[in-house]
Amino acid sequence: MKKKNPLIKGIKSYFLAGIITILPLGLTIFVVIFLVNLLGNIAGRILKYIPGLTTFPPYIITIIGFFTLIVVIFIVGMVTSSFIGRWFLRLADRFFSKLPFVRSVYSSARQLTDTLFIDRSALKEVVLIEYPRRGIFTLAFVTNEAKWKVNPVKTAHKALNTVSNSNGVKKQKEISCVNVFVPTSPNPTSGYFLVVPEDEIMPTGLPIEWGFKIIVSGGIILPDKRSINVGHS
Repeated sequence: MKKKNPLIKGIKSYFLAGIITILPLGLTIFVVIFLVNLLGNIAGRILKYIPGLTTFPPYIITIIGFFTLIVVIFIVGMVTSSFIGRWFLRLADRFFSKLPFVRSVYSSARQLTDTLFIDRSALKEVVLIEYPRRGIFTLAFVTNEAKWKVNPVKTAHKALNTVSNSNGVKKQKEISCVNVFVPTSPNPTSGYFLVVPEDEIMPTGLPIEWGFKIIVSGGIILPDKRSINVGHS
C-alpha cells in the first residue's frame, strides 16, 4: 500500500483546520449582514415616506429601519408578556392551528422558535438515567433542585431497603427523588417528565449547552470528554 506524502497530508490537515475555523465565523457574519439588510429594508421602505428622511442615503435609512424594527420587536415583547398579551397569543395560537395549510407552517415555526429560545436557565444539570429500562442510559436534565420525599407502600424498587427503628420493627425507608426532564431528539421541546430516585441520577459534568447539542444532533456532535463514571451515588 502506497504511503501518503507527509507534506501533502500536513497541507490537507491545515487546510481543513482553516475551513473549520473560518466557516462558523464567516457564516455568522453573513447571517448578521443578511438580517440587518433584510429587516432594515423592510422598515426602511416605510420610513422613507417620513418627511426629512428622504435626504438620507439608502444605507442610512436601512440602518435606521433596522434599529426601528428592533425597538418595535422589544415593545411587542413587552406587550405580549402582559396578561392581555398572553391571552391574545393563546387566541392567535388556536386560530392559526385550525387553518388547513397555515397550521403546518405555523406549528413548524413554533417548534423552531421554541427549540432556539427555550429557557435553558431553568435546567440545572445534565445527567444520565437508566431509561426506558435497565442497561440503557438516557441523557436527561435536572429541572428542580427540590427533592421529593416518597414513602413507599408496595413496590419492588431496589432502593427500598428495610431499616429497623428503636423497637426493632422493620420498615421501608423514605426515598429521596429528583425531577428530571427527558427530551426527545432532535426536538428537545417535547419529552417526558420523570421523578427519579436520587441515588439513580448519574451526573455527567457536561454544560447545559452541550446537552442540547448532543440531543439536537442525535449524537452526531459529541464533547471531547466522554468518560462518565456510571454508578449510583
